[in-house]
Amino acid sequence: MDERFEDGNAFAVPNFGETSSLRNLDQPSTAETILFNDLQLDDVPDLDFEKENDLYLPELSTPNNVHIDDAVTLDILSNSPVVEPIESIPTLPDDVWFFPSSTEMKQTFPSSRSWETFNDKHVLTAALEAGDEDSATGFLNSAGVETHSKALLANLLQLGLGRESALYCHSEDVQSFVPLIEEDQVPGYNPEAFRNLSSSMIDCGNKTRSLLKFIHSTQSSVTSPQSLTVLAAIFTDTLATIHKNLDARSKSLCSILQLRLLFERPHIIISCLINITREVANVRTDEEVISRLYKMVEDSESRAPWLRRLMLRILALVSKPWLESVSKWLGVGTHSGLQRHDQLPSFVKRGVTRDGDSKINVEDFDYKFEPQLLPSFIAEEDAQIMFDTGQSLRLLETYQPEHPLLGQRSRSVAQLTSLDWQFSWGDVERVQAKARTYEFILEQTISDFNLSGKKRSPLQAFDQSPERNHNHDPVACSAEIAKEYISASVSAFERPLPQPGCGIPDTSSSVHCLLEGGNDSDGGTAPPISLLPGISFGPVISVQAHLTNRACLRLLFKECRLRSHLSLLRHYHLFGDGVFTSRLSHALFDPGLQTAEHRKEHFAAGTSGLRLGSRDTWPPASSEVRLALMDILTDNYHQNNQFPELLSSFRNALPGGLSFAIRELSEDESQRCMNPDSIEALDFLKLEYRPPPPVDTVITSSILLKYDAIFNLLLRATRMIFALNKMFLDCKIRFADTPKLRSFIQLFRIQSHHFVVATCTHFSANLQANWNHFEEKLDRIEKGLDQNSNEGLSHLRDHHEHALDQMMSALMLRKQDAQLMGLLEDIFTLVLLFARHMGFQNAIPVEESHLRDLHEKFQEKVRTFVAACRELNERQKQRDAKSGTQSNNDSIEEGEDNALDRLLLKLDFERFYQTS
Repeated sequence: MDERFEDGNAFAVPNFGETSSLRNLDQPSTAETILFNDLQLDDVPDLDFEKENDLYLPELSTPNNVHIDDAVTLDILSNSPVVEPIESIPTLPDDVWFFPSSTEMKQTFPSSRSWETFNDKHVLTAALEAGDEDSATGFLNSAGVETHSKALLANLLQLGLGRESALYCHSEDVQSFVPLIEEDQVPGYNPEAFRNLSSSMIDCGNKTRSLLKFIHSTQSSVTSPQSLTVLAAIFTDTLATIHKNLDARSKSLCSILQLRLLFERPHIIISCLINITREVANVRTDEEVISRLYKMVEDSESRAPWLRRLMLRILALVSKPWLESVSKWLGVGTHSGLQRHDQLPSFVKRGVTRDGDSKINVEDFDYKFEPQLLPSFIAEEDAQIMFDTGQSLRLLETYQPEHPLLGQRSRSVAQLTSLDWQFSWGDVERVQAKARTYEFILEQTISDFNLSGKKRSPLQAFDQSPERNHNHDPVACSAEIAKEYISASVSAFERPLPQPGCGIPDTSSSVHCLLEGGNDSDGGTAPPISLLPGISFGPVISVQAHLTNRACLRLLFKECRLRSHLSLLRHYHLFGDGVFTSRLSHALFDPGLQTAEHRKEHFAAGTSGLRLGSRDTWPPASSEVRLALMDILTDNYHQNNQFPELLSSFRNALPGGLSFAIRELSEDESQRCMNPDSIEALDFLKLEYRPPPPVDTVITSSILLKYDAIFNLLLRATRMIFALNKMFLDCKIRFADTPKLRSFIQLFRIQSHHFVVATCTHFSANLQANWNHFEEKLDRIEKGLDQNSNEGLSHLRDHHEHALDQMMSALMLRKQDAQLMGLLEDIFTLVLLFARHMGFQNAIPVEESHLRDLHEKFQEKVRTFVAACRELNERQKQRDAKSGTQSNNDSIEEGEDNALDRLLLKLDFERFYQTS
């Protein structure tokens, strides 16, 4: 049993409280000391402190067992620096408190060691820098493989680069690198520290192999979007740059700390690239790739500035193909000419719009805008401007191919409008300045083109190089200029070809700068990422849109006489011409005209009519309609001379093929047209008009459908007015001898007259008010052609369509007004039946009960109609009150509620139908 526990106290501390053996060092002892058992003190002189200079350090003689001439290696730690052999110990000065200079300290004493100097290239560890081959520089791992320190670092380096080595291999089962050694048993290293380093290197190697797999799958797929192909090329250059940089810098590796520091930024970059591959996985369009990449860049705004800069460069390179496509659509940048129809941007689709009656193309410039195919960072307003600008350029390309906006430009002019990302405020200011310069040059050139009709040659010769200040034809120029062209061509051929594999030139230099510790920044302040799309592309897009819009509007207003075509629609489709309306009314309803029914003889113009309301057979034959309406449009168009701009172009035919035509109807609509007493009896008749290009860009097929709907309703209203005027005379003749029925019939006639006149007046007043407002907008747009107006082709089309929408709202032709219009048609039908019975040609006796029944139905329908109008009006006011909005103060552009207010005032001012 141990002697220490003989007393039975298991918790006793042996030799506790005894005097330390170090206290009696001057006394001889046979026992060996613990600390200095091998130290020989025979040659150490005695210290005597009784003399005058006792505090001075004595001169120490050299111990016998120490040889100063031999090299001494202080191998305290495996990473300890090499200490140079001490040739001689310098003599210390007499003054103990003397502090030598920094130079003397470096020469006299070895420098101190700290963790901050582990990566200093001047501080190298002895065992790894120049150790003896016979020394113990290696160790045996658990697998029995001798591993040297440098070999271990080399294996870890290969692991981080995604390569297999003697100590690490890639397992396909777990899809990861696995070590071939026991990491916890590597001598000379802290197990936890080495395990963390190995895990970091394994993660870096796995991600590197994942990137290589993504690159291979993307480049080998034929369905990969172009942006993914560019992204794979960026990853290839980035990995190549990282590997090249690490191979060069790894030659001076001496410790695992340096290895960890060496892989710090490469690991972050590779991890960032892996995150990108995860975001763009299973993406099929370029726009979605760019959108997701932009979202990642936006999320990385708060991270390290150098990483943010790298992400922005990747975004710029990946989105370059899409920006080039947009540049071609907008006609900017260095690309000459516009795209073919099969090379349009993804957000533009070319369609074919066909009119239901003619079965041929109505719009030759029908491009469909699909905003869902745009990147997420493009604002909706900017996207619409981009689409409208490209569409307007195609219009100019067809009708003004010599326009300066479509011509070839010099490189200096084309570079003013290149669409590129700008990542600093300085770059943004330069882009704005270039856009202003481009606008100034094009405005001068377009002004000369508008005056002379020819392009200005200085646009192509804006480049200030000597050879571009002369004629571009080297054959027609002088010998000196020809020599300059030849020398320039020779110098172009002597330029070195681009190096293969350098398709992304910015990536290698940028990544190399980041790996060397730089931030790859131009030193300027960076704007927020959310503002980058607008400030990068906005100046160029807005300038190009402004120039294109003015050119297209000038083409429509000055060359194509758009105002005349619009006035033509107003006069005939909207019954704005009184003479035309009167002649059409008589040709359709006047019973005094001759009928062409079943007759082959020729009638003079204006002598035959359809006599609707005074005949028993209906509908008329197409030949009868043609005879009845013959020369109404032609005579009115040429006699009133209201369109002098169009007369010279259309001597033999009316503009747009204006003529009466038979509308194609469904079976149900055809059945209703066969009843001459119904309000739908004339629904088969329409005005045919096809606007010539490029006027059809403003008068589109959808707008023509609205004109046709308004024409149909106004034709019904014209019939009602004619029937009322005729009924006034018929009542006097037919019931002159029946005073008993006269008062009753007179009440019915007055009420029906009041309702029909009030309704038709309401229609006419709203049509005129909205058209006048539209004319004011046209005046403002036309005056803005010589000013800095931002109105464009799309704005003009929107104004036109908005005016028609306001008219249809006032005329109750919208889908939500179908029930209201149904009530109105029923009322009109009752009035027509009453007028039919009042006709003096009708020999059938009229029963009083039948007339009273018609009157009661009429009053009930009118009462229901007025109540429905009042209810809709109240609902609209409640919606306005909830939303906090008020009615538009502009009386011309008033909404549905004000239109119903005015109609109610005309129909039921004293609320007669509400109380009766």
